[in-house]
Amino acid sequence: MKKLSKEQVEQLANLTAEVRVAEQDMHEARDEVNRLIRERLNAKIDEYNEVMVKVASFVEEIMSEMESFSEEQSEKWSESEAGSYYEDWKDEWAGIDTDALDHREDIDLGSDLADQLAEVSTEPNR
Repeated sequence: MKKLSKEQVEQLANLTAEVRVAEQDMHEARDEVNRLIRERLNAKIDEYNEVMVKVASFVEEIMSEMESFSEEQSEKWSESEAGSYYEDWKDEWAGIDTDALDHREDIDLGSDLADQLAEVSTEPNR
């Protein structure tokens, strides 16, 4: 083929127009989602993180009491089945994840297919 036919050029133009509409719709939906991320989700993440500070403090308090209790016990108790169960219980509490969540970033779609289609050559450049 030396160049696109008249029908192919027309089809390219039609597809480019369809892609532009689809991209515009997609970008409008993305903009709405990003607005919700900024206005709602990140606000809820802030609220969650405030609770996580309380949870972390509570877990730290419990862990401190457990450690004190453990230290007061005899070596024999520590090596016993009860001591082993107690250590497992402490490990369970130590494994609680109280890390704060990061704010979510906007979604970037990065789609530029319509522009690529609009700029593509219909015949070899000379």
